Amino acid sequence: MNIMEKNITYKALMIIADILIAFIIFSIVLSFVVPVILSMTKGAYDTGLHGFSGAVKNIIGFIYRPIQLGTILLILILLRKIFISISGDQPFELRNIIRVRHIGYAMIILGVLRLTVFSTFLLIKEKHFETGIIASNYFINFLQYLFAGFVILVVAEVFRVGAEMYNENKLTV
Repeated sequence: MNIMEKNITYKALMIIADILIAFIIFSIVLSFVVPVILSMTKGAYDTGLHGFSGAVKNIIGFIYRPIQLGTILLILILLRKIFISISGDQPFELRNIIRVRHIGYAMIILGVLRLTVFSTFLLIKEKHFETGIIASNYFINFLQYLFAGFVILVVAEVFRVGAEMYNENKLTV
């Protein structure tokens, strides 16, 4: 048994990751099923995006949410794989560096999705954007995801350089 497998924090993180993965999968299924059920019962459905109405809102809600949840699911699966590999002998292996890099790209994708929704609602001149509060929230969310993605990509590069140094050191000894 590995030292990480005895660590209570490691066990707790694995359990939390498993619960979150199950919850996100359930949410993805619901994001497809609920609009269909509501459209059969009401004739139309409302996605609840800050009071936006009409076909654009329904289309964006039907497309945006599953993509967003799928990207979050990808991040959780990659994190879980990193947790599993940390319990091995080499936590700074190339696969983990690639996984961290993919998490960074996924964060940037989430930001771009947020900017796309922001731009779409801005183009249709939704009345809620006139206040500027909701518009600024979408744009700030985009910047947050973008910043987080870039930080994660920098961390991946630091790990890559560290792994290369470790491998060179191992070969010279």
